[in-house]
Amino acid sequence: MPSVEICIDVPNIEVGARFYIEALGFDRETSPVANVAVLSADNLRVCLLQRAEGSQPSPSAEHPRSYRRHWTPVHLDVVVPDIERALERAVEAGATLESEIETDEHGSWVSCADPFGHGFCFICPR
Repeated sequence: MPSVEICIDVPNIEVGARFYIEALGFDRETSPVANVAVLSADNLRVCLLQRAEGSQPSPSAEHPRSYRRHWTPVHLDVVVPDIERALERAVEAGATLESEIETDEHGSWVSCADPFGHGFCFICPR
């Protein structure tokens, strides 16, 4: 089975690494080349790639890269034991709160965005 890494474009590698380390508890594993940082937490690896605002994401992309808040059907769900503490830590590190914490019989969740426009959610199962 192939391994899967999540790659996240950021406009500044050091600012990106600092956010994901402080907000989500990742550790910096390595920086194999300039403008790349590999972070890990438990069994997840995230590769941050520094890419300039306005640059072309791919030869066939219709729109240039933008770090304004954007919607995408693919996002991170971060499972946490204490959603209030996780949210507090993320906002202190620069995340934007995008919803109130919601709770039902399955647990709690809240929507956020990182400083680069990428959405993510905290999930706290019952």
